[in-house]
Amino acid sequence: MKSFSFRVGATLVASLSLAACGGPLPVEQGQPQQTPAQRLAARRSLPNRLQPGARPAVAQPEVVAELVGHYSHATGRLTFTRRGESGAAAGLPRPGFSPISTSNVSLDDGGTGAVGPATVGGNSCTGGQICAMVTLTNDSARQIENPHVEIIDMTGGATLSNPSSLPSGYPTSGTGVGGWGYSAVPGGGSDTAFWAFNTSGGADFNFNVKVWGTYTRTSYTAAAGTITATSNVVAGNAAWSESTPPWRDACLFGSVVTSDTTASPLSSVSSFDYGLVEMPFPFTLYSSTFSSADGAIWQVTTNGAISLQGTFGDPNTAIASAPQQSLLPFWDEKLSITNGQICAGVDSTSAAPNRRYVITWKEAQLAITGNTNNRLSFSVVFQETTDNVFFLYHRWTTNLTGCALSGTGPTTVRGDSATIGVTGDIGQSTGVSFNTAYLPNRSTFAACPGVGYFVKLTATPTNP
Repeated sequence: MKSFSFRVGATLVASLSLAACGGPLPVEQGQPQQTPAQRLAARRSLPNRLQPGARPAVAQPEVVAELVGHYSHATGRLTFTRRGESGAAAGLPRPGFSPISTSNVSLDDGGTGAVGPATVGGNSCTGGQICAMVTLTNDSARQIENPHVEIIDMTGGATLSNPSSLPSGYPTSGTGVGGWGYSAVPGGGSDTAFWAFNTSGGADFNFNVKVWGTYTRTSYTAAAGTITATSNVVAGNAAWSESTPPWRDACLFGSVVTSDTTASPLSSVSSFDYGLVEMPFPFTLYSSTFSSADGAIWQVTTNGAISLQGTFGDPNTAIASAPQQSLLPFWDEKLSITNGQICAGVDSTSAAPNRRYVITWKEAQLAITGNTNNRLSFSVVFQETTDNVFFLYHRWTTNLTGCALSGTGPTTVRGDSATIGVTGDIGQSTGVSFNTAYLPNRSTFAACPGVGYFVKLTATPTNP
């Protein structure tokens, strides 16, 4: 069984190193930065079994809001003032996401502040403590995963009584003294945690708050449909449609990633090959954002997969067992590009900030015993900003030169030994099909190639 894995390059979040969480290490001082072309050339010079890279233990965190906290002995209340009311949070926003501004996140004790001994929200507040139930509210449209408040620069002699540590991988501030964790807060939702401070006497005290969190596409929703015959033409530049996308062929506007011009049809598959690409815009796949600026390189395999992490080989598996951080338009060990090619590039009909990056398997071939005429042409479309994915299927046939289904093995070209779907990095996955002939039966054609097929994977929740 052949396999590969590879390393994703350095990632900087909130201007702090993620080395402590096992994530990618920064480039060494004095080491020249490589251009995308140089990185690809260097990776292509390596053998098929690439060196695996370090991976973060959790999704990369960022500062989503900053507030100033104040305790008044006279009122017995914790109050919070937002910083940067009209600006973004101090942390760097995730590439591909609109930043959540400080004005989207609030903290409120709801009038529950008490001086111990007392019971606050079912929790014991002992003598010498100031306690409250503090609610974190998210007024943005996007869920905050693993939110954690970090208390910084306390004054007035107060200390934290019951802090929880920041989750693994969260870079603490140099003057942080601890904080409290919250459950995931969906857009428009809130969660409440018990806070307790140790104080001396009745002095007021102040502190700064950083709200840390991670963002993730919580799921992909799959929808499928037909590409009309008029939109399924090789040279077509039909206007793009979100609901009924047309065929896109990266070999018309992009560059060749890898090709095979073997004269005779492939009769068996014992290994596979791959090409390397870098997209010109960041793309978030579930809970990780990848950018060529951070050295993220996608590996495109001749057996119908795109991956940022993991090991591909024979045979295909169910989506839940598939390698992480992968897009699988037609993962099948029988697939090759004998007499075909893989191309990639930006759709010439798209422009920033709504570009579409297309990877096309052109005239890929399925090696089936007794029938080597099986052909497929299909594409994956990455959509900038929304992080939506489209699988487009242009041609699938058991006739090497034509379009009619003939001969043996028609269900194989329809996917009866393939895995179709997408996977994330912490157990997320969305399956479309596994070892099922999910492409429509095409026994006759009025024209060649006739109608096509598409699967749209919509990333949710969307940006606020």
